[in-house]
Amino acid sequence: MAYNVASVYNTASLSISACIISDANGLFNCNANDISAGVALLNNYFSKINLAFSLKTVQYIQDYNYSIIEHDGDAEELVKKHSEENTINLYLLESAAVDSVPCYGFTYFPMIPCATIFSWIRNISGATI
Repeated sequence: MAYNVASVYNTASLSISACIISDANGLFNCNANDISAGVALLNNYFSKINLAFSLKTVQYIQDYNYSIIEHDGDAEELVKKHSEENTINLYLLESAAVDSVPCYGFTYFPMIPCATIFSWIRNISGATI
C-alpha cells in the first residue's frame, strides 16, 4: 500500500464576500456567476497547496459614486459601508487608480489597515474577470 502524503494535510479555507458596484449607467459589469467561475479557478490553482476559497456572499451595490475610485478615502468609505468581518472582501467596480496604476477592483483583508489594490483583466465583451 502506497503512502498518500496528501492525506496528512488539512485544507485551509478562506471565504470571499464580493461587492459588485454599478457604473454611472446603473449597469453591473459582472455577476455572481462570473465571481463563482473566478473562485473555481482559484481553487484549481491553489488545490495543490491545500487552500480552498468559497464564495460567501455577493452584494450588488447600486451606487455609481463608488464606480470610480481615485483616492484612498473613497475606498475606505466603501469598505466601511460594505464589508463583512472574517472574510476577504472583494470590490469590483468600473475603475480605480492608485499611484496612477489602473485597475478594476480591490480587496480588503480584515486587520490590515488599507485595501490591497490589484489589476483585473477585462475580456472583449467588457465583462470583468
